[in-house]
Amino acid sequence: MASLAIEVPDELNERLEKRANAAGMTVSEYLADLAKKMAVLPTREEMIERLATLTRADIAASADAVREGREERDDQLDRAVSGQ
Repeated sequence: MASLAIEVPDELNERLEKRANAAGMTVSEYLADLAKKMAVLPTREEMIERLATLTRADIAASADAVREGREERDDQLDRAVSGQ
C-alpha cells in the first residue's frame, strides 16, 4: 500500500481531526475513506465526455406525450366518477 504525506494549515488539520474523531477514525483512515469516495467520481472532463454522448430530448414530443397521458388519465377519472 502506498503512503502519502501532505502539509496542511493547522486549522485544517484540527477540523480534519474533529471529523475523523466523530467518525471513529484516525485522520489517515478518514482521509483514505474520502480519497476512495472521490476517486470513483468522474472528473469534469469525464463528465463532459459522457454528456456529449447523450442524445438530446425532443422537448415538444416529450410535452405532447405528457399532455396525452394527462388527457387519458383525466378521461379515465371522468368515466370512473360518472360510473361509465
